[in-house]
Amino acid sequence: VSNFLPALSPCFCSLCSVPFALQDLISRNADFGARLYRALADRTDENVLLCPFTLSAALTVLLSATNGQTREQLQAGLTLTGLEAQTLPGGFKVKGHQILVVVQVLSGASVVQVASSYLNLVQTKLGGTVQGVDYTEAYEAVKTINHWALEQTVDQVQDFISEVDHQTQLLLAAVTAYRASFTPPFNASSTQDERFYVDSYHVVMVPMMFRADKYLLAYDAAVKAGVVHTHLRMHCRLLTSPRCFRTTLTSATWVELKGPNLNR
Repeated sequence: VSNFLPALSPCFCSLCSVPFALQDLISRNADFGARLYRALADRTDENVLLCPFTLSAALTVLLSATNGQTREQLQAGLTLTGLEAQTLPGGFKVKGHQILVVVQVLSGASVVQVASSYLNLVQTKLGGTVQGVDYTEAYEAVKTINHWALEQTVDQVQDFISEVDHQTQLLLAAVTAYRASFTPPFNASSTQDERFYVDSYHVVMVPMMFRADKYLLAYDAAVKAGVVHTHLRMHCRLLTSPRCFRTTLTSATWVELKGPNLNR
C-alpha cells in the first residue's frame, strides 16, 4: 500500500470504560487526525506514518499560552471548539498513558521570560520541559535541541533539526519514537526478502516476516476497505483504492472499523 495509517488516537475498544468527557476528547482528536491524514495523503504518493495525538498534545502546549482569536483558531483547527481550554492539558495527560511515547519541549530564547504558571502547566499536565536557548548561536541551539531529541527517544531520532533562524524567539518541538513488541514473536526462519513499495513509483527489497493462520475479516462498503484482525493487537486496512480513506474517513468510521463486527 502507498499509505499507512496507524491508530488515530488511544484505544477505541475501551471507550465504554472511560468518562464521557474523555470519550469526547478522543473522538475529537480522531476527527482532527482524519482531516490531517486526508490533507497529507492528497499531497504525496509516499508512505504516511501519522500520529495525530503527538501533534495534538504539542499544539495544546501552544494553545494553553494563547487567548482571543489565536486560541479560537487553534481550537477550531484541533476540533476542540466548545471545550474549556484550561481543562485540555489534563485530558491529554490521561490519554498519554495510552500511547507509547509522547514527549515535547518548549525552547524559549534567552531573552524570553516564561511565566511560572505556564511552566508548571507544561511540566505537570503535559510532561514537557521549558529550556532557554540562545538562538543567536544557531549551531549551539541546534546541538542542544538535537541532544534533547536523542535523550527522549533513546537515540532513535537523530539530526532532529538541521538549522534555526537566529531571529527565533520561541520554538515548539515534539518528538515521538515507537517500538513494537510482537506477541507471539516471529520465527526468524520465516523472514525473507520481498518487495516494499516506498511510493507509487519506487520499490525496494526488504526483509519481511510471514505467518500463515486464520484471521477475522470485515468489509465496509462505505469506506471501500477490508479490515483484517491479526493476533498482534493491530488492524490492517485493505483499501480498494488509496483515495478511499482520503474522502470518507472520520472518527465515526474509525470506531466502526475497529468494532467487534468481524467475521471469518
